[in-house]
Amino acid sequence: AMHALGIPTTRALAAVTTGEQIMRQHGPEPGAVLVRVASSHLRIGTFEFFASRGEDEKVRQLADYAIARHSPELIGADDRYLGLLRGVRDRQAELVARWLSIGFVHGVMNTDNITISGETLDYG
Repeated sequence: AMHALGIPTTRALAAVTTGEQIMRQHGPEPGAVLVRVASSHLRIGTFEFFASRGEDEKVRQLADYAIARHSPELIGADDRYLGLLRGVRDRQAELVARWLSIGFVHGVMNTDNITISGETLDYG
């Protein structure tokens, strides 16, 4: 529905069962993996993971990869990391505004569910 409404979103490619049982709220259920297609699977939480561990070089490497992949016009710019942050901010703000325009409220909005590309990632 989100795609049909013009909201940037990941798309389901396949659901594959794992053959394992997983515990859910009401007991065990069959395990599965949902394979998604997106312009990026980089999440704000990916940066947060390395930053929280004080791994600044890994944050820089990830940011450089993200710039090369999503914002190549920033390569070599003195303020490229600020430019990356501003782009992520702008894409996310536009995405949330689009959600609100159709009455959608994200039930699990956290850094692990926010792509840097501005696509709806997880529906909870």
